[in-house]
Amino acid sequence: MQDFGRLNPFVSELEESVKTILNSITEKFDNNSDSINSKLMNLKEPDELAKEFEEIIQRNGNRITLKELSKKILEYTNNAQLPGYAGHQNSPPHPLAIAVDMISRTLINPNSVYELSPSGIAIEKSIVNWMCRKIGYGESAGGVLTSGGSLGNLTALLTASHVKIDNDIWKEGLHSTEPLSVLVSDQSHYSIKRAVQILGFGEEGIEPVETDEGYKIKPSAIKAAHERSLKKGRKVFAFVANSCSTATGSYDPLNEIADYCEENDLWLHVDGAHGASALISEKYNHYLNGIERADSIVWDSHKMLLCPSLCTGLLFKDGNDSFKSFTLKAAYLFGESQERNWFDPLHRTVECTKPALGIPLYTLLAVLGEKELSNYVESRYDISKWFIEKIKDDENFEEALVPDANIVCFRYKPANKNFSLSELNELQNKIRDKIINESNFYIVQTILNGVTYLRLTIINPLTDESDLLKLIYLIKKIGIEL
Repeated sequence: MQDFGRLNPFVSELEESVKTILNSITEKFDNNSDSINSKLMNLKEPDELAKEFEEIIQRNGNRITLKELSKKILEYTNNAQLPGYAGHQNSPPHPLAIAVDMISRTLINPNSVYELSPSGIAIEKSIVNWMCRKIGYGESAGGVLTSGGSLGNLTALLTASHVKIDNDIWKEGLHSTEPLSVLVSDQSHYSIKRAVQILGFGEEGIEPVETDEGYKIKPSAIKAAHERSLKKGRKVFAFVANSCSTATGSYDPLNEIADYCEENDLWLHVDGAHGASALISEKYNHYLNGIERADSIVWDSHKMLLCPSLCTGLLFKDGNDSFKSFTLKAAYLFGESQERNWFDPLHRTVECTKPALGIPLYTLLAVLGEKELSNYVESRYDISKWFIEKIKDDENFEEALVPDANIVCFRYKPANKNFSLSELNELQNKIRDKIINESNFYIVQTILNGVTYLRLTIINPLTDESDLLKLIYLIKKIGIEL
């Protein structure tokens, strides 16, 4: 009989440690109770802060307590839970999702082989099935969960090359085939270019497709991009579409792109890391019309589904394609059998010792229900459209475009003042610097066609209209001062 009594010290220390950390987090939030008037960031010179943390672990005697350490870490951790956070595309996770994530992290059940993580593997299968149903895929669809959209995009393009290229480049190398390239939106996330170069296709392996004034793929420009690549002596095997783009939140016209891909035997991959979550909204799922025609899709739950980082669905219209990503022999894990078992995800992902990534999203769906997540997505898209109307009504601002999603690009442009483009660009940078260093908001900036815009991702469920009105006032106030 197992002596579980020996685990008592472990359980006691775990309970005490969790209480200590939770108290530190609670204290941090209590100090920020008047949240909109609280500082969101505490920035220090990188070298100075790194030196402080290095000195802590170099102590020979006097060790730091967990309470002291947790306070130190939290002191220099952004308050992304505050409504002034409108920076990057990571939603503050739901408390349920944070708490249940401890199960995977505590029990160390690697979600790579079924015998190591039975619950985690079954839950991953449920999440993959749920995502495939929302996409509109058929019964033959499948996929895996992986650690982030960048890794998902890389794996999808690797799979595409194995399916669409006749030569066995996995076995024989790139020299066995002609130079390859991928058609991508000129607004694609940097991870697409990085993936193409990691795969060995080179910088010329990216062939950008022109976008329109709304930063969406121009269907009329696809053929020209394809022909440019062919003239360079390159074989195009895949197309990457945005749903939605990172910079502007624009959704590409998937049906028109899918038509071209089918006519030219190209693999269609959709980067839906941020915007695929609109699939659960009856109000906004039309942005993704045609997504069921894609060969592969990535969809992050840590962006618009209130989950902690990282959890990305890598989904395939034909689930068998997911087994074509990698060829491996690992007898110590699988014995002599190399069957394509859905319950051993190691066959289909880069990771081996990966946590049970699906548990937080599964918990939210099981305990709260899909409708609550749908309401969250719709509220963030709704408020972004409300905000851009306020910007359009103010003569001191100029919008880059009317957003599809909850990403808003605009700039401060004082009425009746004459500024050069470079002066206006510099003004946006200065405004942003003052906001993140001196205020209770966190925003970023982007450059579109040489124009610098302030950029919001209105993703925090606590952010409301009053917060955004204060931000507009603050930007104008800083602009006047500058």
